[in-house]
Amino acid sequence: DEYTGEVVIPESVVYGDITYSVTAIGKSAFKGCTGLTSVVIPGSVTAIGGVAFEGCTALANVTIERGVTEIGDYAFYNCTALTSVTLPEGVATIGNSAFRGCFALTLVDIPGSTTSIGDYAFSYCTGLTQMRVHATTPPTVKSNTFFQVDKSIPLYVPVGSSGSYRNTSYWNHFTNIIEIEENVFVAEGICYKIIDEENETVEVTYKGSTYDEYADEYTGEVVIPESVVYGD
Repeated sequence: DEYTGEVVIPESVVYGDITYSVTAIGKSAFKGCTGLTSVVIPGSVTAIGGVAFEGCTALANVTIERGVTEIGDYAFYNCTALTSVTLPEGVATIGNSAFRGCFALTLVDIPGSTTSIGDYAFSYCTGLTQMRVHATTPPTVKSNTFFQVDKSIPLYVPVGSSGSYRNTSYWNHFTNIIEIEENVFVAEGICYKIIDEENETVEVTYKGSTYDEYADEYTGEVVIPESVVYGD
């Protein structure tokens, strides 16, 4: 039978008298599981294999704990219900077409450890409204890594690195590159600064958090919510 509903992958599993550590999601492990809605990948896993979740069209939530260093080719290809992806620190490579065709994605958060993003990795992610890249040195990308992605969406990068992104091939196709502090994020057009991670509290701050020439000011009516969700 295929996997359905929520799947929480354990860090270890006992079979017979032996305890085995779960260190990878194998190639095609969940491919085509159209009833799978949520998956939690533990920190013991270091690699997500190629086409591991390809075609999981109901998969809306993916939690990837710190430990993964590699996301394989086509790993989440055509996961059309996936709305946001926050990749943990430690991920170094994102494979070709890894998130291709994830039309519902509105947010992608890429850690500072990422050095390479494959061709077509985020192609046809036409729902993206913002991207956050934590690397001060722009990761290597290909000509079609962001094919059909709206290049006018905000691309948030670390303070002091916007010039590097504007001068790096293919990243320089983005026209709205904004420097932002590490503990700051933007949700629904409002900029927040994390003031207590343990208690999960934030404050509203200056949009962009730096007086960067590309940071927009607030205009019109602003409704500040009681709580806000960012990423997973």
